[in-house]
Amino acid sequence: MAVAVPATGEELQTLLHKGCHFLKMRSRGRTYKRFYVVDEQNRLVYDGSKKPGRKKNEEIVVDISDITDIREGWETETFKQKKKKNVQQTCCFSLVFGPKDKTLDLVADTEELRDKWVKGLRFMRKKKKGGEITSHFEDWIECKFRSADTDNKGYLTFDEVLDKLARMHIPIDRERAKKFIKRIRGDKDNKSEKDSKTSKDPEAISITHFIPLYFLAIKRVDLDCIFEKYAEGTDVMDLYDLADFWRRQQHNADATREDIQRLLQAHEPIKSAFQLGLMTKQGFLSLLLDQHIFNPDHRRVYQDMEQPLAHYYIATSHNTYLTEDQIRGPSSVDAYARVLLKGCRCVELDCWDGPNNEPIIYHGRTLTSKILFRDVVKTINDNAFQKSSYPVILSIENHCSLVQQKIMAKYFKDIFGAKICTDAVSLALEKLPSPESLKGKILIKNKKLPNDVEGDADVVVDEEELDEDLSVEDLENGNSKTLENGDSDAPPPSPTPTTPPHLTRDLSLDSSIERLEAMDSINLNTTGSTKSIEYIQQQEATSQKRKESSGKVSSLRNTLLRRTGTSGTKGSKDSSSKRQKVKIKLAKELSDLVSYCQAGGFRSFQHSMMHQKCFEMSSFVENKTLALIRDEPIDFVDHTKRQLIRTYPNGRRVDSSNYCPLPMWNVGCQLVALNYQTGSKPMDLNEAMFTDNGKCGYVLKPDFLRKPESTFSCFGPFSNAWQKSLKIKIISCSQLPVTKTQNPYIKVIIDGVDSDHQKYKTKTIKDDGFNPHWNEEATFQVKVPELAFVRFAVHDYESKSKDNFLGQYTLPFNSLLPGYRHVPLLSKRGASLSPACVFIHVSKE
Repeated sequence: MAVAVPATGEELQTLLHKGCHFLKMRSRGRTYKRFYVVDEQNRLVYDGSKKPGRKKNEEIVVDISDITDIREGWETETFKQKKKKNVQQTCCFSLVFGPKDKTLDLVADTEELRDKWVKGLRFMRKKKKGGEITSHFEDWIECKFRSADTDNKGYLTFDEVLDKLARMHIPIDRERAKKFIKRIRGDKDNKSEKDSKTSKDPEAISITHFIPLYFLAIKRVDLDCIFEKYAEGTDVMDLYDLADFWRRQQHNADATREDIQRLLQAHEPIKSAFQLGLMTKQGFLSLLLDQHIFNPDHRRVYQDMEQPLAHYYIATSHNTYLTEDQIRGPSSVDAYARVLLKGCRCVELDCWDGPNNEPIIYHGRTLTSKILFRDVVKTINDNAFQKSSYPVILSIENHCSLVQQKIMAKYFKDIFGAKICTDAVSLALEKLPSPESLKGKILIKNKKLPNDVEGDADVVVDEEELDEDLSVEDLENGNSKTLENGDSDAPPPSPTPTTPPHLTRDLSLDSSIERLEAMDSINLNTTGSTKSIEYIQQQEATSQKRKESSGKVSSLRNTLLRRTGTSGTKGSKDSSSKRQKVKIKLAKELSDLVSYCQAGGFRSFQHSMMHQKCFEMSSFVENKTLALIRDEPIDFVDHTKRQLIRTYPNGRRVDSSNYCPLPMWNVGCQLVALNYQTGSKPMDLNEAMFTDNGKCGYVLKPDFLRKPESTFSCFGPFSNAWQKSLKIKIISCSQLPVTKTQNPYIKVIIDGVDSDHQKYKTKTIKDDGFNPHWNEEATFQVKVPELAFVRFAVHDYESKSKDNFLGQYTLPFNSLLPGYRHVPLLSKRGASLSPACVFIHVSKE
């Protein structure tokens, strides 16, 4: 019966002190039976007295501290030459030692005995060398301090300390560093004598304070437990411990010895430890801090980019020029540069006639500021392909006269030159070109004249197409509806009739008019039901201030009321529920620049399938999109396999809030336009979606949203083969943003198709924002992983008011890496909150 391998390093050490017989292999082909033992001085000794007929004859073979490597199997030249000998590879091991890398090659009687000695020798080596390294650890810290004190003044400024710690892979925020220093000093007014002599700067830090500050900054009980498990109670991990952790816990089963050595080289800060093939706790901390939750392979373009355009999600901005709200906010040329540099591939240009025959861009018939069309085109040209080489689509909302349309066309051609795509599109074209084939190209989305028209001509459009932000249907229905702002942790608005109502902000057009007429700033935080235009009119009748309103605000009000079909007389409303068809003049020069993104009207999915071409695309307002998803989910998916659809926010979102993009993505909508200027959960999801595939702005849709034979419905049923189990152990947080209360809790939210919406909330930890611990495990069953996103949100509990949002991170389910991972936290606006992070362990099955 086999004896179990001792569980601890100390037990293994006792076994080695007793000694054992091994077969020693020699390079010349000879073998010897020898008895080896580890003596009290931790030296491996060959004891000749254990051989029959021999007197005591001890020979020191190697000091444990001189061993540089312990290899299992046939990993030395001696064994490689003797492979034909009758020895089991699983019983062999070799000690590499000394400056010339001599080897001692041994064969045990059994594999179990070999394993005991290998583990025991590694433990003793780590224990001895680790003790030597840590005994000089403060000397190493002092050396780092001296290297930062370049002018030998004997102290570092506060900023120099933070910079040095960051270079030592120990990030710490300013507020906590100040608190630690104050704690070390005991009292800010009672500095050490050494500090008072070296500097008049109250924040100056000497070596006597730098060393304890370093140890406070690296203190992570959660990481210490993991390190101690793999270091087996010693102060260091060797290459084998590191390989075991890397392969098992971090799911890198194919990692080679060279891969492990590169990890050690990248993260071990102490040179003497690295030279011995050992990793200290500080090196392990650096390694774990580098274990990002997001798959690094997905940070490059890794997907097939030669599919038709309709097979991709495309990062899309709504009213790109606006930097604040939709009514009075400023317009900015720089807004185009910002979104393009984020990887956005579709931007919007609302074009109007300007003075001096210079077209302008602004949110028409509002108080938003105006910018020159020419300047916008130049900015797009300068920034379009800085971050991504894949095509950029310009979505044109054309309100210009023929004269200024021709000027627009001239600017496009003069500024973009060969970048603009003017391909002659065949009516027989069956599928759109690929992003790869259109690299470096700019596509114009606009109406296009028929091929047989030789000059300027009228085109018929829906009024919605002409001005999508204030569509007739939306405004008519706006009297009794509210809009989901998409920024809560509740499930995204379901297209199904059973969706529960949610309290939302008051985003009605009517309230916007009321606020504008009062010339007050728009309050983005109020909630309540939508007021009717009738109510506004009653208020006007009793308000002298509003009666006196004139100029731009009154003009705006009259325009908006007229477009809702409501006059100044109570109760007069257009009874027609159909959209009005209008004719506009389209310049041939502008039409000729439109190729694969031809704006077309939409009647039905069946009509599109029978009569429209793949290069004709439609634009849907959010509520129309949800209605179509509810009524025709499979037909919607079939349509988006072939043609592009752009969706955009309801015109009543005057505060530039966003709708949830998930329902649109779930049916394959490619261009889901969002207000990039508004930090929100929808924008977090958008950032997560398009961080994938190298932030190139194009993400390949799942097979079931592309294949012609697929009959996928976002309402199910779903294939059991798709389902994945996700287990997330929420271990801790580190260095959360400083608040008054410091009572954090974490929400983990799964979003995707309706049936995948799930949420887990941890308990609240009291009075700890530096390194709070939970060790709570959440399990989720995800039915459609390819459409799912995982969101981590950290909040600060407030007993007397609304809980504070501290940070979040959202990523696609398929970009989530297993193992121990750090989740970096971002602000509401998407800015990094480093070094704030969540520490978790992930299992996916």
